[in-house]
This record gives sequence, C-alpha cells and structure tokens, in this order.
Amino acid sequence: MSELKNETPALPMRLLMTGTYTIEGENMTNEISITGEWSQLSQGGVGYVSTSAGWNGLIVRLGSKLSKDVLEIRGGFGFSFGMYRLNYGISYGSQDLGLPHMIDLSIVLP
Repeated sequence: MSELKNETPALPMRLLMTGTYTIEGENMTNEISITGEWSQLSQGGVGYVSTSAGWNGLIVRLGSKLSKDVLEIRGGFGFSFGMYRLNYGISYGSQDLGLPHMIDLSIVLP
C-alpha cells in the first residue's frame, strides 16, 4: 500500500479540434460538425461527424464515430414545445453493447 501512497497521479492528455458549419433558412437550421480527437488512452485518432437539423420545433440528429477499433452510429429526434423539450436517441456500435436507447424530457426555465 505504501507504493501507491507515494505515487503521484497523472491525468491523460486529450486534444480535440472541431469545425462546424451552420445553414439557416426561414424555418429551418442545419448544423454540420466534424471533430478530430487524439488521446493518450486511445491507440490513434478518433473522428466524429454529426448533423443536427431543425424545422418548426422538430429536431433530427445523426452522428458517427470512427476510430481504429470502434465504429459507432447514432440517431435521434426531438420536439420542442415552448419551454418543454422531448428527445429520443438510439446508438449502434461495434463494441457489442447492445442497442442503447435514450429518452429525455427537459424543462427550460427562464
């Protein structure tokens, strides 16, 4: 136990770089993002591509993650009713973790 007590902990280094492009129309918006990541914990880089499109309170999201060992695809949609937001998402990846789902109800306070 004394060896662990004298060891100084160190956090891993992580670098991220993101580029985002937004397209806005009269009732529609679309945001496209590309992200690159390098981490001491991963063996190589990680790339992310995502899009979020909104139209009259409806939001549709798609995203992907690609690395040396992992491919992941995510999708979902959401509704916005004034101060209430309801979101649903699903994810599929090559990690064999099943098919996770997410449901979120948010209330945005003034």
